[in-house]
Amino acid sequence: MSEDRLENGQHSTILDTVPDMVYVLDSELHFTFVNGAMADVTGYDREELLGAHASRLFDEAAIEGGTWNRDQLEAGEIEFGYTETELQTADNEHIPCEIRCQLLPEHDDTDLGAGTAGVIRDISEHKERERDLQVRSTAMEASIDGMAILDTNEEYAFVNQAHADIYGYETPDAFLGETWRMCYTDDETTRFEETVMPALFDEHSWRGEAVGIRKDGSTFPQELSLSFTDDGRIICVVRDITERKHDERELQRKNEQLDEFARVVSHDLRNPLNVVQGRLELAQDECESDHLDDAATALDRCQTLLEDLLTLAREGGRVGEVSPVNLAAVTEECWNSVENADATLVVETEQTIHADRSRLKQLLENLIRNALEHGYGDVTVRVAERDDGFYVADDGPGIPAEKRTQVFKPGYSTTTDGTGFGLNIVQEIADAHGWEVAITPSADGGARFEFAGVTTGSDGE
Repeated sequence: MSEDRLENGQHSTILDTVPDMVYVLDSELHFTFVNGAMADVTGYDREELLGAHASRLFDEAAIEGGTWNRDQLEAGEIEFGYTETELQTADNEHIPCEIRCQLLPEHDDTDLGAGTAGVIRDISEHKERERDLQVRSTAMEASIDGMAILDTNEEYAFVNQAHADIYGYETPDAFLGETWRMCYTDDETTRFEETVMPALFDEHSWRGEAVGIRKDGSTFPQELSLSFTDDGRIICVVRDITERKHDERELQRKNEQLDEFARVVSHDLRNPLNVVQGRLELAQDECESDHLDDAATALDRCQTLLEDLLTLAREGGRVGEVSPVNLAAVTEECWNSVENADATLVVETEQTIHADRSRLKQLLENLIRNALEHGYGDVTVRVAERDDGFYVADDGPGIPAEKRTQVFKPGYSTTTDGTGFGLNIVQEIADAHGWEVAITPSADGGARFEFAGVTTGSDGE
């Protein structure tokens, strides 16, 4: 059959409108017809393919491996041949494809001629979906969280090994065909049916905590996430939170201990110290003595230490409500609350920062006191803004580089009358706000405390 007949024939014209690739091979596997889609996809001119061997587009192994199913077709074992292989384009790209073919009789009333006719379909997207599905399946199997899929009957259709381990089963097979109710007590099942499942159907997702039951009958707290797939199945993700609950109870116990400590410090220790303070003042009125002055200094240090310990016990690394705060105004307020007769304050900022105002005052007051203590009162304290925050600097003796990380540790002090908690409180407050704090030399040779990651602006921008 001639090329002209193929190009001009009625069937050829129709096949050129088909989006799939269509071909005809003679008995020697040479192309006698290709439609326009096949030329477009492969990047060859139609004239280049007509008369060319099939190996132009398919590798030899695919052809020898029975790509065309010719033996079965000729033997009448099958009516249509089918295979998946790769199509090699003119640019040497390899396109995944499926081929469906059929023998053509030697003499028929079509203009396609004898041989093998076939349809080739690009299945790149299908293969990509298969790979994506395989990756997801592998990820689900490897996940440390329990993952399961319930079918529309709320029965397990897929369960990974982690899910089986969490519930104390050896293999996921124990779940297949069973409903989710096998994993919960009667009380939890009732809660799910009355509360959780209706919420899931309304919102198409649900996340919360539940109590699961293991194969041996023991129960455990879990974090559970439920969501719907497009075809109405339910995806379940389960995490055993036994250790987290233990940590929460331990944290609660420690918080209660801190509250008790704060109560003891606030009442049982502060009251006797107030008595000592009063008696000491009476004694100083009656006579002058260096011993009484030393006792007064020690008592002041005790009072400061108690205040610092109370701050750590009650506040620690917590902050309250965060709101826009004028940094200059709160700095002036802090400066007026400490004794600073011989000191100087320089404020070089108009910033509004987002902070817990009360805790910010503690931070600034502690830094001001630190500068006054180490500068022996005659010191200049400077508060100014930087690109992503602010800094507090002084012109005192500074902090040696090897000690800049140590000064934030609880109880560390470079002076005999320091409590060692002031800068630790500064660190706690900065951390609670999500700020980064660093110590560098100031322009005047003193210490400069830099705070980064600070949200600025009246609207938080």
